[in-house]
Amino acid sequence: GGEMHTPFKQRRPRAMAHPVSTAVAPVGWCHGVGWCEIPLTVVSPGSAWGEMGLWEMWERDIDSWPAAGSAIVIGQGSLAPNDDVPPAGIDGRRGKARRGTRRRRRRRSPQKPRSQSAFEEDDDDDKQDSGQAEWTIEVLVGRVAQAAKTSAGSEFMVRLESEQWKDIWLEVVQSSVELSRNRHGRGVVIALLSSLAEGGSRDELQVLLQSLAEDAQGLSRDEHGCRVVQHAFVVAPGKVKVMLAEKLVGCVGDLALNLHGNHVVQRCLEQMSQEDTSFFAVEMQENALQIAQNQFGCRVLQRLLEHEDAETLDGIFGQLRPHLQKLCEDRFANYVVQHFLEHGTFAQKSAVFGVVLKDVRRLACHKRASNVIERVLHNFPEVKHRLLEALIPESSIGPHPLQELHSSKYGQFVLRTALLYADAKQRARMHTWLPQSFFVEGPSNTQDSRAERVDSVGLEGVVESPQLEIQLGSNDSACSR
Repeated sequence: GGEMHTPFKQRRPRAMAHPVSTAVAPVGWCHGVGWCEIPLTVVSPGSAWGEMGLWEMWERDIDSWPAAGSAIVIGQGSLAPNDDVPPAGIDGRRGKARRGTRRRRRRRSPQKPRSQSAFEEDDDDDKQDSGQAEWTIEVLVGRVAQAAKTSAGSEFMVRLESEQWKDIWLEVVQSSVELSRNRHGRGVVIALLSSLAEGGSRDELQVLLQSLAEDAQGLSRDEHGCRVVQHAFVVAPGKVKVMLAEKLVGCVGDLALNLHGNHVVQRCLEQMSQEDTSFFAVEMQENALQIAQNQFGCRVLQRLLEHEDAETLDGIFGQLRPHLQKLCEDRFANYVVQHFLEHGTFAQKSAVFGVVLKDVRRLACHKRASNVIERVLHNFPEVKHRLLEALIPESSIGPHPLQELHSSKYGQFVLRTALLYADAKQRARMHTWLPQSFFVEGPSNTQDSRAERVDSVGLEGVVESPQLEIQLGSNDSACSR
């Protein structure tokens, strides 16, 4: 199709349905080689050489083209020799026809000319940041807040000894809130807190902590300020910690849901006594369900269960109890339920067990609820036998529950934990309904490198192998799910 003198890039030849005889014809302009003539044989598009598009052939280098006696298929064909064997550099794979070979370059928007003052400001910053050796205590006096916001200035002040802070510490205190919100200034405030706590004056430390307490809620929500508040709870004396915690009254529930504030609440629970943080549970009781299902709030509830008396959390558990089955299947709340099984009271554990027992087979195959069932077996021995009987019954109508659990990706984790606590009769049922490979090999989907291997106990007479190794997943198998 088209005139012979027209280059290939400017025309789209049609496919030929039938092969024609060999002829000598001009091909076109070939990558700077110029006009050339080679023997041209058109083969059927259905052949092996009809798989690669013309435009994919056209992009190849002229050196990889065949010599005289080769063929070029126009249309749906491709470059090929007469004996239907690919030449060097051409693999004959299927390729999509391309409309062009050159990519359009994106036009770059012209940059606005910068003013002379902008260049002068950059030069000043470079001078400040480039010469760390230029910073001295004498130079810092009167300009601490400005220097602390630069990388070189903050690095210089972080390395100061305790005795060198006496001339500039008051300036840091006066700008402590402003510096705490800066990525460089926060390091200066943290360094001063550590220096005053280790070998400085208690009065000076209390003055700095009181300055930070004025905006404790705002700093707790800030990306950089939350780190300063966390360090303040670590180095502050007992009475000052109480004063800082009282500044958070009324916003504990909001901080628990905050990306940065949840870390402050967790550090406060870790560093303070139960008497001083009792109001935390009261404030989180109102929106306990929302906090438990939140990515950040679930961490706060876990720390609360670890460091507070479980009886003081009856109010929170009362808000969660009607939704326990939903929480067991939740992405984040299932960890809160597991912590109630580990640190809760007997009544709280019994309530969770009652919900799990009602639908144990389905929950055992659930991605997240299966973690809760394993936690019941590990941390609630009083009901362990009842749960195992529900998982490993003597008989059932239809498929046996063990077969359903074994076919489930997550039910296998529950089976291996059940095998650890099952008695001889229950293990005999498992050997009856489960394949032998289950007791030799570990679960196919486990990625836990801390898996333990224990020898089977009480299986004499049940299986032929007296010593059967059973690979059991770690108790923290939730990490692999």
